[in-house]
Amino acid sequence: MNTYLAKNSPFNNFDNMEPLYELIQGQLVEKDFSEEFPYKGKLTLYQDTREGSVRVQIPRVFVCKVDFNQINEVYPPVTDIRRNKLQVYANQMRYENIDSYDIHQVLEMPAYTNIEKLQKTGILYTSNLLPDPISNMIYIKDTINIYGPFTWKFNDNESLVVNVKAEQCNKIYEYRIDEISQYIHQLELSDHDGGDIYEIITTKSILANAKQIEFITDKDLHRKFVKDIKKATSIDLSINHKDIQEILDVIPELEMSEDRKKRIINDFIDYNALQEVLEELSKTAVLNPETSELVYTEILNNPKTRGQVIEDLKEREDFSEELSAAKSEINNMILVKDRLLDEVESIQKQIEDLNQEKQIETENEVIKELMEKQQKLTAEIEELQKKYDLSTQIRDWEAKIERQKVEHDSFTGVNASLKEALAEKVKNAYMDVAFNGQIANEVLKAAAGYAKNADHERYALMMAKQGSVPHANEKIMNPSEFIDMVQTTLNRDCHRMMSRNDVINILLCITQGFLTVFAGEPGSGKTSLCNYLSKILGLSRNDHYSRYIEVSVEKGWTSKRDFIGYYNPLTKQFDQANRKVFEAFNVLNHEAKNGINDYPFVVMLDEANLSPMEHYWADFMNTADMNKDKREINLNEQYELKIPKTLRFLATINYDHTTEILSPRLIDRAWIIMLESGNLNINDVVVDQEIEPLPIISYQQLTNVFGVNSTRSMEDNTVEKFNEINNTLRENGLFISPRVMTMIKNYCVVGSQLFDKKMNRLPALDYAVAQKILPMINGYGETYKMFLNNLSKSCDKNNMPISNRIIQDIIKKGESNMQYYQFFAK
Repeated sequence: MNTYLAKNSPFNNFDNMEPLYELIQGQLVEKDFSEEFPYKGKLTLYQDTREGSVRVQIPRVFVCKVDFNQINEVYPPVTDIRRNKLQVYANQMRYENIDSYDIHQVLEMPAYTNIEKLQKTGILYTSNLLPDPISNMIYIKDTINIYGPFTWKFNDNESLVVNVKAEQCNKIYEYRIDEISQYIHQLELSDHDGGDIYEIITTKSILANAKQIEFITDKDLHRKFVKDIKKATSIDLSINHKDIQEILDVIPELEMSEDRKKRIINDFIDYNALQEVLEELSKTAVLNPETSELVYTEILNNPKTRGQVIEDLKEREDFSEELSAAKSEINNMILVKDRLLDEVESIQKQIEDLNQEKQIETENEVIKELMEKQQKLTAEIEELQKKYDLSTQIRDWEAKIERQKVEHDSFTGVNASLKEALAEKVKNAYMDVAFNGQIANEVLKAAAGYAKNADHERYALMMAKQGSVPHANEKIMNPSEFIDMVQTTLNRDCHRMMSRNDVINILLCITQGFLTVFAGEPGSGKTSLCNYLSKILGLSRNDHYSRYIEVSVEKGWTSKRDFIGYYNPLTKQFDQANRKVFEAFNVLNHEAKNGINDYPFVVMLDEANLSPMEHYWADFMNTADMNKDKREINLNEQYELKIPKTLRFLATINYDHTTEILSPRLIDRAWIIMLESGNLNINDVVVDQEIEPLPIISYQQLTNVFGVNSTRSMEDNTVEKFNEINNTLRENGLFISPRVMTMIKNYCVVGSQLFDKKMNRLPALDYAVAQKILPMINGYGETYKMFLNNLSKSCDKNNMPISNRIIQDIIKKGESNMQYYQFFAK
């Protein structure tokens, strides 16, 4: 079971647990969660809609524990486009407050305050636009230290007020930021870049080294002081208590720091506040049995008060009963007075709170006005400074212009004669060069040579060597992981529903074949599939290491001049038909010369049969055999480019009246993959999705899984079935070339180890026959139909359902086309 600090990322009315950190031994560990949570790094939280269930309110940030075994047992990954998506009912998860794991939010100390000022009012922010903190206890930081923990609340004016818990005894911790920076982390709590960034701190491991400091607001200090006076038991009344300092000195029970004493003295400068304390002091002294005797002794020892008391006693000695009644009434009045004093104290506190808040509002308004005035004055000063600088420059320029005029006049005559002489010399030199063919030719050669050398330096920098290409996939993947990665991305992110065997077939053809052709009707997704594959394999990039080029073939192409370009003997330079194509072949030429075969390179010919491929692609016919020692194309004597084994061509073709047929020579060298549009409902149509390129796959990774394996042989049942099909073809005058046999053998050897054989018994041979032999079908008449029926029996539904279905389609289309049977028929 793993513990995560996570956030709630709602999407399409669903809540999602998105882990931000993993909690390991009290510490937050940042990591890549894509393997644990394959679907976009998240766990979907479904609200339980069954009867009796209650909707769960999921907090914005929380700590939760995930048991992957339980998830997979109860809610296995779903299929179709959300493959590998983990999901649970929201009420089965426990969402714990981050405070319970000693994780707290850190707030920034505003520039207009500090920790000393914060103790005055406890108000941290006065803005009413702040979101609630994400933890119950918070910490506050300035540029040097972090303080806390604090409780927080919003007062009636929606200002954020902080305080400390009673059990903290008015103490907080102070940390230096540079000493605990490893315990401070950042959270991004929005689903878009540049969203809300929160800082948090983990305090479990740093309390031992913390420094404690005192924190109590003025209001709480005032109340505590008055409360302590009421509890005092020994007061020296021989001292005339004229100020707060003397009161603090004569009450031993008031044990407090010198800092608090200073704050109390400053706080009680107001006369009314002083009177309140003196009144509480008097009440305490008279009513306390231990101190009342001191009061009476003080009265009797004073001559003035003693005489007054004796005189009053003589006048009232006959009125003992009235005195007793008066004392009783006085006692009652004292009780009433105490009650009224308590009420007055409560009202006074409310008035003080209101006065403080009003004072803050007034101060904020004054500060705002002063800041606006400051900005206006600063702008005026800057404007005046610019005008002053400009006037100084103008005076300097005027003096300089005067000097220039004098110099100009002195050189005017000389300048005119020099111009005439120079013009005459240039004219004569130009005539010499223009009419001297040898000189002109040398000039053009030198210019072309300079440009060619500059291009070679640029091509050398564009070579893709392992270790120099950023964002490369260095992970060693086994065949199953490789295939899963491609299929999952196609199905989930690109919405191209392809079976595992179809994905294996495409990757086998691209890896083992020099040319792979995707055939199908318009709209069957040929071009988009090629583009998706280029991004999944990491070939299509936004830097100069991009290894994928899309070329749109045009009607009327007749040679490589239209595809690549030609050498112009007049300018001594190569006129490029497509800059990217010419540049790519030059980079590949440099890689081949330097023995670099680290990353695949793919050229995609879109609508390749708008012009005859065997014309404009003729130079590449001889390079299609991968085992040839010398593989190069000749653009002219100065441009002989080597073709490395990493180059592959993809082509998309339609077969209608606007396109050219593929020649047997081309079919003999290519894999022909037929794509079907399928029967889609309008609700099933999905617009092509834009996906980000994945890390680039190396050529070695590709060939390790799908490349030719010369150490293995074809399986016996595959050989037996192939010989049966070959005999059927020979009986009807169709012969398989050695090149095609070799391609089929290499394909079946590797494919038999990768394909899923649940749907058909010979999947490798089935795909190979469908893509290398059936495209050669081209004939007419009843005899040819009988041949196709016999071939259909050899490619029976149980062993080779793909080939069988294609043959049946050819027969069906031929019967409606005057018994003309062709693989590419509509």
